[in-house]
Amino acid sequence: MKNSKSLFFTVIIVLLIIFALQVLEPSIGNVLTTLFTTLTTIVGFISVFYEMKRSADIDECNFILETYKHFTDGSNSGITITYEKLDFMFSEGNNTFTDNDRKHIVQYLQFFEMIANLIEKDSISINDIDRLYGYAFFIATNCQTIQELELLPSKDYYEGIFNIYPTWKKHREKNHKPIPFSDTPLM
Repeated sequence: MKNSKSLFFTVIIVLLIIFALQVLEPSIGNVLTTLFTTLTTIVGFISVFYEMKRSADIDECNFILETYKHFTDGSNSGITITYEKLDFMFSEGNNTFTDNDRKHIVQYLQFFEMIANLIEKDSISINDIDRLYGYAFFIATNCQTIQELELLPSKDYYEGIFNIYPTWKKHREKNHKPIPFSDTPLM
């Protein structure tokens, strides 16, 4: 806010100087008018670019928020059930998965397949989503049960997960963030 006030007063002072020079010396006024018009055009382009960038950032934030709501709102019971079982398994060490949970596991993994697709298309970055999804991604991908029930037997269906796994793992290691089930990595 302080910077925008300073910029505003600077622009006002420059405009007053240009006006005074035009009144005092008309020949300088034509050059200054051309210079002022050019500067105004450049400032306009910069302002439009800044607003477009800001709008894109807001859209990305809204998208990430909506995606997170989709992941956590409970209406996707397969995702919720799988997440709760994985979290319980990680925190308590008890495996409650059965072969009947496979369809829920598939829903959970398909969510991360969609996230992988967005990362690969540079629509979002791992850095942008790691805080929200890092734990949920690695408790699934590093879980030996999930690997045995779904990931490894159906590897071709989870190409995106396998593609982003090494990069996401390096990101967490580089930033000294824990990786759940690190003793059974996917790759």
